[in-house]
Amino acid sequence: MKNILLALTFVFVTLSNGFAQCTPDPLYTAAGIYPDSATGLADAYTGMPYSEVITVVVPSDTLVDNPIVPGTDITVDIVHIIMDSVNGLPNNFDFDCSPANCEFPGGGNGCIVMYSTSDPVVGDIGVYPLKIYTTTNVTVPPFGIPASQVDTIKSYYIEILDGSTLGLNRYNSSSMVVSDIAPNPVTGISRLQVLSGVAASGKLVITNLIGEVVKSKEMRLNKGVTDFMINSNDFEAGIYLVTVASENKTVTKKIAIKK
Repeated sequence: MKNILLALTFVFVTLSNGFAQCTPDPLYTAAGIYPDSATGLADAYTGMPYSEVITVVVPSDTLVDNPIVPGTDITVDIVHIIMDSVNGLPNNFDFDCSPANCEFPGGGNGCIVMYSTSDPVVGDIGVYPLKIYTTTNVTVPPFGIPASQVDTIKSYYIEILDGSTLGLNRYNSSSMVVSDIAPNPVTGISRLQVLSGVAASGKLVITNLIGEVVKSKEMRLNKGVTDFMINSNDFEAGIYLVTVASENKTVTKKIAIKK
């Protein structure tokens, strides 16, 4: 089966405990994973809770190798992609997904929230490569013959870093630091990180230079680091202002979108 299907199967990660919930970002409509493997998953830090929402959009069909005519492709309909298991997680990390059964239908979307059940400690510092095992179920036209494929995705990892280097103990309820957006200019997917002294509600607003709002999103800031992704496909080429606002502080950054 083609590489696009292999890449998409990563995101269907499950959690049996049901401790967390997520909502897919409606701004993403093209088939894919947000963030993708090139952008990677957010870093975790010792002494801080970890949480990241991954949005996935599943295509309704895909190309596979034609078993009858070698060297050609046929189009098959995706029924659903199922997460079977995941290996390599850090200590006290888990997943939840929506739909709750982690069977993501072709032509639909969903999300995964990845989170720590307790804060990482110094002994957890390191890089944790993930192995994600999935099964993709399809039907083959013209008679709707069922078929399936098992895949292993190895292109994602979680890195746990020393949170003491952030100096979080110096932060209070009015403290918020917003990183530069990187890479900038944005030609694909770029990352924005917010360091907050406390967990709080917030808002992300992106406007053009004449003040028109092109994106507005309510958000939940973690105590520690919260990651946000900006996809150039969601904007026309140009210069934009990105504003992150918490209950006590507002920070604005400038980005360039290039096509």
